[in-house]
Amino acid sequence: MHEDKAILLAEALESGEFPQTSTALCRLEPLVDGLSDGKRVIYPTGYCCLGVACEIALRNGVEMVVLDGIERSYDGESTYLPSKVMEFFGFKTHTGSVGVGPRIINPNDSEAQYVELASANDNKVPFAKIAAYIRANYETL
Repeated sequence: MHEDKAILLAEALESGEFPQTSTALCRLEPLVDGLSDGKRVIYPTGYCCLGVACEIALRNGVEMVVLDGIERSYDGESTYLPSKVMEFFGFKTHTGSVGVGPRIINPNDSEAQYVELASANDNKVPFAKIAAYIRANYETL
């Protein structure tokens, strides 16, 4: 990942402008899922850390087709990074894989370790922790 773009993304994640959600780059309407044990999980409106990357790319002149529904899609992608965003930031994969870098540790469960930004985000690693990881390990992303 490009160092200047890593700083740009980390600052956006830390800004408080983007509420965090999971399982979608950008969720425009809350979603309730039924689980097999009968519990209900609400996915709030907001952005995945990779969705924030998409928004920052747009603000910096990357042209994409953006479609809004329950979820926002960027060049047809609503779950993983579109190629144009990967190129803008210099990501090596569509999920923000950490490659040979250290695992991302969940501050709420030190035994939980993730090998991609998308998984860390979907398992509720806060944006501040993801931003700190990006700053320290951008070269592996």
